[in-house]
Amino acid sequence: LTCVICEGHAYNYNFGQITCESCKAFFRRNALHLIENTKCRSLNNIRCNIRYDIKQKCQRCRLLKCLEFGMRKDLILTPEKRLSKEKCLEENRRIKYIQINDIKEEGIEESSNININDKVIDNNISYELSEMDWLCIRNIQDAYSSASRSVPSASSMLSLELTSDKMSSYTNSIDIHNFTMIKIINFLKQIPDFEQLNDSDRLILVKYNLCSLNLIRASLTFDTIRELYYEDDGDAYNPVSSNNKAFAEQCKSLYILCYSYELNRLFFNILHTIHGLIDNDPIIVQLLMLSMIFLKGLSSVDSQEPILDDSKHVFYLHSKYTDLLFRYLIKQSSFNTAVIKMMHFVEVFMKIQRLSKDFHQEIKSKIDVSYINPLMRSFLHFT
Repeated sequence: LTCVICEGHAYNYNFGQITCESCKAFFRRNALHLIENTKCRSLNNIRCNIRYDIKQKCQRCRLLKCLEFGMRKDLILTPEKRLSKEKCLEENRRIKYIQINDIKEEGIEESSNININDKVIDNNISYELSEMDWLCIRNIQDAYSSASRSVPSASSMLSLELTSDKMSSYTNSIDIHNFTMIKIINFLKQIPDFEQLNDSDRLILVKYNLCSLNLIRASLTFDTIRELYYEDDGDAYNPVSSNNKAFAEQCKSLYILCYSYELNRLFFNILHTIHGLIDNDPIIVQLLMLSMIFLKGLSSVDSQEPILDDSKHVFYLHSKYTDLLFRYLIKQSSFNTAVIKMMHFVEVFMKIQRLSKDFHQEIKSKIDVSYINPLMRSFLHFT
């Protein structure tokens, strides 16, 4: 992994971005200070270079870069917040320990009382959503909406004017996704089940699954008639602005210019399929994203995917959100329709794997990876 601030070696993502330990410590020390109190080292009012191999880095330019790349001040823990978080984690461990012991005791008691000739199979399984399920769904909606507004839109930050420099066009086509990736990371960081995993497991799941989540997310704002996908501001009821429509047209032209017709056709076919399955329901997309982030082996790009430290718990979380998605689909339609949709989702996952592999090979054959920004370089497995 590469630090998005100084391009040094990174092991984790901190305060909403993948960074090295040095930039993490710098941001923690300085982010809460007024930037107006810092002074740039440059005399020409030009941004200073913040590479890892420069010994004396400009504090002002370094802090500005941290903020521009989406590092979040609100994630810095004060001593009071840190103590509160430790107490909360300790309480969660205590409750989990009690629940595990209760389950073990119930299992022992049941096994001692069961007569093998008197077993009864209960087919009356309830698929109803409980109050806790609805509370979980509302929290997921709030997290998604908040994350969608956490960074500026790509259209406000990028210029996609076509140039004779094809390498710039290629890098622009990848930079577009950088904004969405940060929003998805910010969404996941607000999900307690994801945050309670250790750093290593979170990093593996993000690095190997995030590109697939990006495609699922795009289906929510996909225009099936014009084959455009618009930027998502977290509010499904907001009308698409004229600027957003124009930017979507530019993106489509850029992808057609840079990549093969077959690759673009495969991409649009997948979006058509997903769009038909989700019925313009953001909750289905959000639950599907959470089911996928905890799915080990989703990526087909890198065969050397590391082993998770707590694979059983990650599998449990995948099962939890898959079950919640399935029961939500039943609530919105019927049992049979939900089963058919779940089967189609599995087919979509396989198509996404193929598309990811083809896209990776296309980029590798056409782009000098050193031009790709560090964050996307990590997600595309070039570092």
